[in-house]
Amino acid sequence: MMNYASFSIFALVCYVYLFLGLAASQKNRLINSFLVLLIDMILWTGGSFAMRMQFGPSTSFWFDVSLVGLIFMPYVFYNFTSEFIEKKDDKARVFWLFTSLLLSIINCTTHIFLAPPEALGTSGNIVFIYDFTWHVYIIVILCLICMFQIMYVVYRCVKNGDRMLYQFTPILAGILILIIGHGLIMLDMFKGIPLDILSGIINALLLFYVLYKKHLFNLKLLVSKRNCYAISAIITVFLFSNYLLPLRNFISENFIRLDSYSIIIVFIIFMIVSVCLNTLLKRFIDHVFIKEEKQQADYLKNFSNRVRNTLSVSEIAKDICDVITDTLGVHRVYVCLQDSNGNGYRILYGNAPLELQNFSFKFDNPVVEELKERKDCLLYDDFKRGLNYRSMWEKEKDLFERLQIECILPLMEDELIGMVFLSKKIKKSKYSYDDMNFLSSVASISTIALKNSRLYEIIYQEAISDEMTGLLNRKYFYKYFYQAYEDKGKE
Repeated sequence: MMNYASFSIFALVCYVYLFLGLAASQKNRLINSFLVLLIDMILWTGGSFAMRMQFGPSTSFWFDVSLVGLIFMPYVFYNFTSEFIEKKDDKARVFWLFTSLLLSIINCTTHIFLAPPEALGTSGNIVFIYDFTWHVYIIVILCLICMFQIMYVVYRCVKNGDRMLYQFTPILAGILILIIGHGLIMLDMFKGIPLDILSGIINALLLFYVLYKKHLFNLKLLVSKRNCYAISAIITVFLFSNYLLPLRNFISENFIRLDSYSIIIVFIIFMIVSVCLNTLLKRFIDHVFIKEEKQQADYLKNFSNRVRNTLSVSEIAKDICDVITDTLGVHRVYVCLQDSNGNGYRILYGNAPLELQNFSFKFDNPVVEELKERKDCLLYDDFKRGLNYRSMWEKEKDLFERLQIECILPLMEDELIGMVFLSKKIKKSKYSYDDMNFLSSVASISTIALKNSRLYEIIYQEAISDEMTGLLNRKYFYKYFYQAYEDKGKE
């Protein structure tokens, strides 16, 4: 028979790794619900690992810890789904919380639903066999009811148009895989094989993918310094635990005079290995990630200095196109601002002069409505799956396809003063979470500069024109005359 404790170790490392990465991200209710889910998974797999390794105080204790995590699983999934669809004042969530708590207390005190497994085999080759009775089906039925309720909530959300079905596909697929994994271990042919743990890993990765697609955190947090140092520590401990005795025996057999110092020598060797691992990982992070972040910060700083020193709207629009093109490698960028008549938004500047640049958007355009609602970067592929896309005119859809627009950046503070349309990248890669953060910073700087420059142009226009007729006044005539005189004198 095979020892499956390694499956629990792998699952536990995956959950802890994801938890450490997300713990460093900016928190919101959805991220917190996923962290709660990961804590529940850590209890489940951690208890399973400690039970399979027969750690103290007893295998029964760690079985109870693992089963508590398993019983709370329907609640944490329902909680995550509710936060994903932004469902508030949900009494069902409270019901499943207290139901999970009650079932955990009853089973920990009586083991009526599921008793601790029987350990079969010799030391180092132990398999745990569960004895399932009809009482366990009470938990199974409650779990299935909760899962079907999750599916019903998803169905209602999709039907009402609040979310598209593709957004829930990884969540539903993860739940289905989890149900299949737990169902198979109840069959005799799969007894002792931890398919439930493997299905849990796949499910957690699918939910992680859902959060990443919503651009809620930076994927680089998973390779942060803290995580890499933790990995190096785990690798060092693993090497130390597995090669302590072989290395000590090697020293004793080949270097007899150093036999009394073998423990000290082994300790020094592994200390050096640990320091080297930390140093290599630090240099790797600095070279791959810190360098790129510093480059973007330099571009933003230079861009901020340029737009701060000008009051020309056209120059600011050109700087916006330049900084986005230089930093992200975007093929075409178009800056669109409110026109002076208040009829909508018109193209002010584009970095592709030979391309079509005479299009405009009214205030009730579906793209404008979507940007006002989101107040953040909008990926065109996501917009195409939404309801607002269906209300666009066909000629507008053709325009976006011709220009190969992939991302739309709103320029807004209290109101939407403009938009920046970005085509595909030169390297044909997708817009990432880092790109979104960079674009948001560009938008924040640009919005303030554009509002100031627009106010300046309005005041300047009022100063050089007649209030009644709108014609240019004497002040403008003198300014133009002196300018022409100075230019003639230079010649």
